[in-house]
Amino acid sequence: MSDRNSDFEEEYTLKFKQLVVNFGEFLKYERDHSQRDIGLHLKVKTDRGSISGSSVVFFQLKGLQATTISKSELEKKGSVSVTLKTPHLINWYRYSEPTYLAVYCESLEKFYYLNIKKWVNEKYGQKILEKTEKTEDISIPISEEYLLDGGALNKIFVEGEKFGWESLVGDLKLENKSVDEHISFFEDCIYQHNLIRKVSDITSQGGKVSVLFRDRLSKTRSEVHFFKKDSKEEIHQRWQHMFTNMETFGSTAA
Repeated sequence: MSDRNSDFEEEYTLKFKQLVVNFGEFLKYERDHSQRDIGLHLKVKTDRGSISGSSVVFFQLKGLQATTISKSELEKKGSVSVTLKTPHLINWYRYSEPTYLAVYCESLEKFYYLNIKKWVNEKYGQKILEKTEKTEDISIPISEEYLLDGGALNKIFVEGEKFGWESLVGDLKLENKSVDEHISFFEDCIYQHNLIRKVSDITSQGGKVSVLFRDRLSKTRSEVHFFKKDSKEEIHQRWQHMFTNMETFGSTAA
C-alpha cells in the first residue's frame, strides 16, 4: 500500500470513528483475521441517559479517493462500487453478528453503507458457499436510504433490539412505527425487562395478567400492580413520581 493510500485509510477510519462514537462502544480485533475493521456495541442517548443495546455489529471500511472518482462522476453514476473477495463474503454471511460495508466517498465527504450479511443472504443464500468467482462487485446507491449518519445508526440499533426482544417474547407487532417510537419502546423494554419476562412466561402458557392502577390524591406519586389473573398472585408493583396513567409507566424514576 502506498503512503497516500495508507494516509487516506487512516483519514477515513478516523472520520468513521468520529461519526459513530456517540452511538456505541468500540470493539476491535487485536489482529485482523476476520476481515472486519471495527465492532460497535450499539447504544442510544435518551432523556434517561445512554442505553446500551443488546446487539453488536461490525463494519468493514472502504474508501474511494476523489482522484479515483469525482463528485460529478459519482452523481452521474448514482452509486458507489467496490470489489470484495468471495471468501470474505462467505465469512460475513456465516458470522452471527451483522457486518456492514461502509464506503467513504472523499469527493462527497460521506459514508454509504450496506448490510453485507443481508445482501449475501438475499442474493445467494447458502449458494454463496458454491461461488467459484474469486471476487464480487457490489454497488451501494448514493441516496438518503444508504447514507450512514445518526439516523442510520439509530435504525441499526432498532433492528438489533427488535431481533433480540422478539427472540425472547415473540412478535412485537411494531409495524408502521418510526425509529424514534421504536427507540422509546425499547427503552421501556430495557428498564422493565423483568416485568416483560414474567408477563411473557404467563401468557405463553395461556394465562392472563391483570393490572391495577391507583392514583394517589396527591397526584404526584401513584402506583401500579400486576397480577396473575387466575391466582391473584402479584408479580410486580411499582411506585412512581408523576405517574398519572399507563402512558407514563416507566418514563420517570421510581
